[in-house]
Amino acid sequence: YILPIFPAMALLTAAYWEDRLMESSPQSAQHKRPWVELFQSILMITAGLGLLIWGHGLNLAAEPSLPLLSWLMIGMGCIGLVLIFIENYRALFLCYLAGCALSVLLIVHQIFPQIDAIESSRQLAAKLESEEYQGEPVFTYGVPRRIAYGLSFYLNSETNIISSLDQIDARDAKSFYLLTVSSANAAEFDHRFEVEKEVPFHRQRLWKLHSK
Repeated sequence: YILPIFPAMALLTAAYWEDRLMESSPQSAQHKRPWVELFQSILMITAGLGLLIWGHGLNLAAEPSLPLLSWLMIGMGCIGLVLIFIENYRALFLCYLAGCALSVLLIVHQIFPQIDAIESSRQLAAKLESEEYQGEPVFTYGVPRRIAYGLSFYLNSETNIISSLDQIDARDAKSFYLLTVSSANAAEFDHRFEVEKEVPFHRQRLWKLHSK
């Protein structure tokens, strides 16, 4: 939904830095009040410290990479404050540019793969197919809807989202699959179904069941 704003943001940012770098006098009125640069540096330091202190409580898939990202943000912010103090805005621009490039590399190569393994249904669908999935009904219970919808896409079949285990209706199938959160216990449904297979998968648990 927010994707259309980024071209405009990029143009505005480029225009701002072009004006900043083209200023002839380092003692201009604008340079005496570098509020935007100060705000950027303080924001990066604050965000980095926040991730470092409270990041472990966010239950994020990319938690192992957060300390590195935190120190990168803190380092950029601190260097930025020094460069603002000595009014070296060309070096400040290069600092921010290098920091953004390093952040993108870190996100693409470290953070995205960790998030993709949990938040995307692609690997879950591949895991299901590796368990000899043959088009049996698939029910999801207690997992986010985006995972259920993604699973429908990658399996090319409809996934049944249920809010109660009593809603499982697989009388026409010899067996079916149930996707639940990892904390689910077979005791919740073993009075109605027999477990053929139980497969843990990151924060979910996949069950292959059949009616008694």
